[in-house]
Amino acid sequence: MTGAVNGSAGHGAIVVGGGHNGLVAAFYLAKAGMRPLVLERRDIVGGACVTEEFAPGFVAREVLSPLDFERRFNMTGGHPLHGEMGFDQLFNLRPTRGYADYRTPVENLYLCGAGTHPGGGVTGANGRNAAQQVLRDHPTTSRLAALRARVTSD
Repeated sequence: MTGAVNGSAGHGAIVVGGGHNGLVAAFYLAKAGMRPLVLERRDIVGGACVTEEFAPGFVAREVLSPLDFERRFNMTGGHPLHGEMGFDQLFNLRPTRGYADYRTPVENLYLCGAGTHPGGGVTGANGRNAAQQVLRDHPTTSRLAALRARVTSD
């Protein structure tokens, strides 16, 4: 997810990936008055939360091994949670020491996927937390600031 005050084509933020965390981040950014643009490679949003029905009663499901995850989705080690949920990768160590606040070394580039705190799962907490960080990093005056304050205090 990227957050920028002066995003492309008037968008306050560009969210890359329409999975559940990206959609939650876009929701909170929109609620604060930004105009997020969600970019998704597929023609359907929802990420891993999608079950596709090709015809009534015919649902596509697939069982993937760690090797499949690594090859198809570029997940090192093939872990669907983007890393083990061990003590060395929790809280302020997720995804790694120094980047647990959803920021990256690239200015205005934020992370909100399963590799961030609180980890994998379908909670949307990663997206909400990242959106709150974007809003804290980009305060403004006026009505937008008041809306942001309400969103980040939820």
